[in-house]
Parts: sequence; C-alpha cells; structure tokens
Amino acid sequence: MRTWLVVIGVVVAGLGAGLILTLFALSPGPATVTQFAVIAPDIPAHENQSWFVPGPASGGGSITVVWNSTTAVNVSLWLAATCISPTGFCATGNPALAWSMTTIGKGTVSSSAPAYILVASNPGGGQARFSGSVSVTYGRGPVLPTWSWGLIALGALVLMVIGGIALFLGLFLTGGVYEDADREMEAVRHPSLPPEDFDSEFDDEHP
Repeated sequence: MRTWLVVIGVVVAGLGAGLILTLFALSPGPATVTQFAVIAPDIPAHENQSWFVPGPASGGGSITVVWNSTTAVNVSLWLAATCISPTGFCATGNPALAWSMTTIGKGTVSSSAPAYILVASNPGGGQARFSGSVSVTYGRGPVLPTWSWGLIALGALVLMVIGGIALFLGLFLTGGVYEDADREMEAVRHPSLPPEDFDSEFDDEHP
C-alpha cells in the first residue's frame, strides 16, 4: 500500500463529492403559486379600476398577469407604496408591466417587492368589460444557470474519478517497485567463488 496515494485519492474524491452535495443544496425547491381573479364587469369611459396584488412571499418570485377586455384599454402593473387611500396603497415609480390601447395582454415580471397595484384604464367613449387573472409564484428559485450547474457537476465527477483511481492504486500498488536511481551500485560476490581472504592468502604464499 502507498499511503500518500491513498491520502491524495481520499482528498480529491472528497472534494468532488462535496461539490455534488453543494449543487444539490443550491438546486431550486418546489415553488408555490397563488392565483386570483381580477374582474370589472363595467369600467365607465375615462375611468380607472385598480386591484391590490400581494407580492411573492419568502423572498423573490414572479408575477404573471393575463387579461382581456371587450374594448381597447390601458393596463399597467405598478409597485405599491403606503399612502392615504381606501386600500392603504398607491402606485409608485415606473410600471413593471404595461399595455396600451389593446384588448388582450399577458406578461410576467420577476419580483421581490411586497405589493403591487394593477390598474385598468378605459380611455374610450363606451364601457369596457374587463377580466383577467394574476398568478404570484414564489419559492426557492434557481441559484445557478443550467450551464454553470452542468460544468460544476462535470468537474466534480472528474475529481471523483481521479480520486477513485488514486485510492485504488494506493491500496493495491506494491511499494518499492522502482529502485532509487541515485543509489550507488554495490558489487555482490557470487557464492560459487572462494572468499576474498582466500585469494589474498594464496597470493602471499605464491609470489
């Protein structure tokens, strides 16, 4: 067994597994959708109709507005601010969604605001029958784009494979396979030859 290979294999494979677990922790959870209707049977000419729209709960989300009207109207979705009004909220800023002089519309906007106001305005000379729905989606959204998620997952798998190979080699590769190239060569006398002392004595006796 080669201990250093085992240690490297465990560390590299552990890093890969940690990346996989992190990706699953960052994956989006189930979303919650709240839907409610917005209906105005008759909006008089040159009059407005408004509805309070609660924003996504628990952080960010999205709001989808789908509507239609019997005559061309102006429709807009505004951020809501507290004010003195029957609902306690007034439109503020620029519209998040807007349609001008049309009879149908659909749009979605990402949001983290607590409240919105939907306004339908009838600029024509007759009454307008307006109906629609608002869907508020909230929950854990995706933290990483798909390509980033896939790239990190691929890198994690590569690390796990490399770590597994290193661990396997470390456990089953026998140590001392390769000799040290810098070690000095040592001559070994063959067992069939007489001892070196015998040669010396023989030379002394026979000059």
